[in-house]
Amino acid sequence: YEWALRQLFDVRNFSRVIILEDDMELSPDFFSFFEATAPILDADPTLWCVSSWNDNGLEPFVSDPKQVYRSDFFPGLGWMLTKREWAELGTMWTTGPPSIPGIFGGYWDDWMRSNEVRRGRQCLRPEICRTFNFGEVGSSKGQFFQQYLSKIKLNDVNVDFAALDLSYLSPEVYPVEFQRQLADATEANQVSELESLAEKEVKDVKLIYRSQKHFEQLARQLRIMGEWKAGVPRGSYQGVVTFKLNEGRMRVFLAPSPKTINLHQEGWIIPPDGSRP
Repeated sequence: YEWALRQLFDVRNFSRVIILEDDMELSPDFFSFFEATAPILDADPTLWCVSSWNDNGLEPFVSDPKQVYRSDFFPGLGWMLTKREWAELGTMWTTGPPSIPGIFGGYWDDWMRSNEVRRGRQCLRPEICRTFNFGEVGSSKGQFFQQYLSKIKLNDVNVDFAALDLSYLSPEVYPVEFQRQLADATEANQVSELESLAEKEVKDVKLIYRSQKHFEQLARQLRIMGEWKAGVPRGSYQGVVTFKLNEGRMRVFLAPSPKTINLHQEGWIIPPDGSRP
């Protein structure tokens, strides 16, 4: 990765690069998505990548091909990086990723997810994936492939993202609207409550978790990704994982209890046991 990125940024002087792997299928609007989000990435210093991937992009959990989210989690799997961010990452990559003992298993993408590297910045990602990873055998030795990756929905609608108003993704608008949606959502404390709320045609539900362990329990029941990296749940924004149910008729916010939240300027952090530090 380092050699390739140095060639593209340092030698050929490209302003942006989309990183793909050789076992990925692309959606018909893959380049439309990246063309429309590139100016947003360029203009917003609180962002550091655009990704084509949703970690919870399985067909039962997605419905809107036009929706884009901000996320504290680095998704990888088809992502765009700017020369601005490479100028920073490249200096750290010179002698190898910094040592972060006891946290990661040595993968470069997990290094990218560390708080020391991410520094509170976010990525843009779609609701429905614009890439599909068909490589069961790879550097991660097929981790999650059968359970998750093989069941990811690849977008099949050709969305003209340039024609959409994406101003809602700005750092001034997005968090305010997100908190409003969260506040207005009907609260639930158990997965079993979702069925009765769906029968009542409730559109937005916030399912509350009290700790990382509780989040993992709920994720297993829901069959979404339960993994955390550097204190951040996969696909989350401010500790909240958003997904759809009932063919898109219900939006679920898997959200932390306010009693467990500890927000820092560096980004979302929650102690594994749900207590305040």
